[in-house]
Amino acid sequence: MRKKEKYSRRKSLYHGFTLMELVTVVLIIGILVALATPTYFKSRLRGLSKTAVSMLKTIRAAERAYYQVSDDSGYGGYYPPSGTVTDLALINSNLSTDLVSDKWNISIDGDHASGFEAIAELRSGVWSSGRPISLSITATTENVTCSGAGCPDIGL
Repeated sequence: MRKKEKYSRRKSLYHGFTLMELVTVVLIIGILVALATPTYFKSRLRGLSKTAVSMLKTIRAAERAYYQVSDDSGYGGYYPPSGTVTDLALINSNLSTDLVSDKWNISIDGDHASGFEAIAELRSGVWSSGRPISLSITATTENVTCSGAGCPDIGL
């Protein structure tokens, strides 16, 4: 019986982790974080870009509807009649859309008769690994094109 008491008392003296065990765990966690971080940021950027692509395709569809309505009333053309519009509220009211974006600057550059180009540029301060990203769609293209060093692979 006495032997059993010594054993249990000795066991209670040695509890916890050694320094090597703790260092090993921290090292493994560091390696996992280093492997996961780039993937996380790429997927975040892909998600942001898909939001912009969706907005640009909505603008394109609204531009086509605008063209049809203005064509029926005799002065056919795209919005804006000339110049560039960057105010999202103005774009929403003229194209009857409901676009909301806190991460992208949306602009439509147009000529009433010949066409338009809708551009979404990632706002500064939104993580993009420091590289500019600009997505655009035009009246004549079916797909969104991406320009800039930070273009993600989103299946454009």
